[in-house]
Amino acid sequence: MAEGVVEELVEELEELDIAAEGNNWLVTETDVRMLMDKVARHRYYKSDNDSESASIMNMCTMLFNRDYECQHLDNQCGKLCPTYPMNIIIPIKERAADVAEAQFPSTSFDVDEFAPLVEQSRFSRRHNRFPVPVILFCGKYICRSASVHPNVVSQWYEKDGRYRYFEDTDFQYGMTTTCATYLLQNLKFQRQIRKDVDVMRYCNIRYIFDLRMENRMGKRSEAVNASEPFYLQYYEEFKRISVPYPESSEFKEFYFNRRVDLLHYNWNSIRDCFDFQLPENDSIVPPPKIDFTKYKEWKVVMLTFNYFSLLLNYVTSTEKAILVQGNRGFDKTPLFITLLRLSLWADGLIHKSLNPIEMSYLTLAYDWYLFGHDLPKQFDKGYLIMLFCIHSIRYITWLRVRGSPKSHDDRLHQLTEVFELLDGVYFDVLETIKEERLDFS
Repeated sequence: MAEGVVEELVEELEELDIAAEGNNWLVTETDVRMLMDKVARHRYYKSDNDSESASIMNMCTMLFNRDYECQHLDNQCGKLCPTYPMNIIIPIKERAADVAEAQFPSTSFDVDEFAPLVEQSRFSRRHNRFPVPVILFCGKYICRSASVHPNVVSQWYEKDGRYRYFEDTDFQYGMTTTCATYLLQNLKFQRQIRKDVDVMRYCNIRYIFDLRMENRMGKRSEAVNASEPFYLQYYEEFKRISVPYPESSEFKEFYFNRRVDLLHYNWNSIRDCFDFQLPENDSIVPPPKIDFTKYKEWKVVMLTFNYFSLLLNYVTSTEKAILVQGNRGFDKTPLFITLLRLSLWADGLIHKSLNPIEMSYLTLAYDWYLFGHDLPKQFDKGYLIMLFCIHSIRYITWLRVRGSPKSHDDRLHQLTEVFELLDGVYFDVLETIKEERLDFS
C-alpha cells in the first residue's frame, strides 16, 4: 500500500474517532460472511489488485490502527514476497488510554531499516517468506515465516525445476558449468543466510517455534546433505523448539468426520524429535507430563493443545521475540498464529478495542487470506486445516494467562462467539459452493 494511502486511512480513523471502545460498526457478520466467500473461492497472490482484496487490506489496516501505532512495509505486486500482504502491517506501539498505559514498552522497529535487510535475505527462505512481525505483545514480537532453504539445490528446485538431475550427475563428473554455477550460488546463498540472521536479530527473535516434520525433503545425495550443517551454524544463537506437527494432507480424515476429538495421527513418526521444554517463570499452568511411549496414535487436538500451551508459555514468560515457522508457512503457521492472537485478545492483552466479530474478520483476513493460505485448493483436496483451527478454539478456552484483566467467563464467552461465527460462515459458504458445482455439472 502506498504511503499516501496509509496516511489517508490514519487521518480518517482519527477524524471518525473509532479508537474509542464501543464503536462496533466497522465490521458486521455480513462482512465476515462475504470475506469467507472470497477466501473460499480465491487465493490471494501478488497479482491481485482487485477492489475486494484492496478493501480487505484496508479493513485490516483500520482494525490494527484501532489499538496500535503502525508502520507499513510496502509489498505492492509482491516485490518482496508474492504470497504476503500488499501492505505488511507492523505494530510499533500500543495506543494508550491513559498515562499509565502510555508507559507500556514499545519497539524500536523502523521499517526503513528493516526493508533493506529483507531485500537481501528473502531468497534464503522458501517462497521468499521471510520473518515478519504479526503480533505485538508486551513490547516484543511474535513473527511468522517459512523455513530456510536446506541448500542451494532445494532453492533451485522450488524456483522453476531447473537442475533436476543435478545431484545425480555433476558431483560424479567433476567440474562442469552447472557445478561452477552451484559453487557461485552457494556463496550468494551464504550472504543471504547472513542477512536472514540479521532480519531475525532486528526483530529481537530468540526462539524458533519449528512446526516442520523431520525428513520431509526426501532422500538427497551425500554431497548435498553435507552442506546443511554448514548453513545451520549461522543460526546457533537462536533456540530451536522442535514441535513437529502433521502436514495439511493429514487433515483429510477430518473431511469425512468433523469431530475434532476423533482425528488421530501416528505419533511414532514424530515423537522421537519432540522437544518439549518449558521456559523459566511460567505464566500459565504447564501442560501435563505425558508418557509418549504409551501411544501409537495421538489425538491431533491434544497435540495442538500441548503445542499451543508450550507456545503460550514462551510468549508470556520471555522477553525476547518468537518466530513461528512451518515448512512453507501457509497452513500450520496460521493455525498457531490465529490461536495465539485470539487467546491473547480474549485475555484482554492485545487488540483490546475489537469485538468478537472484528477479531473473526481480522484473523481470517490477515492471518489466513492475505498471507497466502490456499483454501480453494485445500478444500478440493479435503485438507480442512482451517476448519480444524476453528474447532480448536473451543479447546483453548481455559488457558488463561495469569494476571490477565479478563475473567475466565469473559474469555469463554468471547472465544465461543468467534468460534460460532467462523464455524457458521465456513459451512454456509462451502455448502453454497458445493451446491453451485452440482448445479453447474
